[in-house]
Amino acid sequence: MPNPAAPTPEIVAELFAHMRIDDQGPRECIAFLAEEVGELAKATRTGELPGIAEEIGDVGILLHRIALLHGIDLDEAVRAKADLRRARYDADRAED
Repeated sequence: MPNPAAPTPEIVAELFAHMRIDDQGPRECIAFLAEEVGELAKATRTGELPGIAEEIGDVGILLHRIALLHGIDLDEAVRAKADLRRARYDADRAED
């Protein structure tokens, strides 16, 4: 069940427009994403939940932005990937 409070493409698009960075394409967003993942790793090492939450938010915003730029529904992509991983897991377990 999707979280109704989750960022939507519209919220992310509005945020980028508000910040006047809505002209940034996928390459720029990927570079920012890599930076934010590094900050998330650092926050995780400290174990401070507010910092971890903040960095997860940054990563989520950028994932939504990259999906939006490619016309991909991020929630649907996550659901599809989870279904694929479940099927692979079940197939691997059946072979054991």
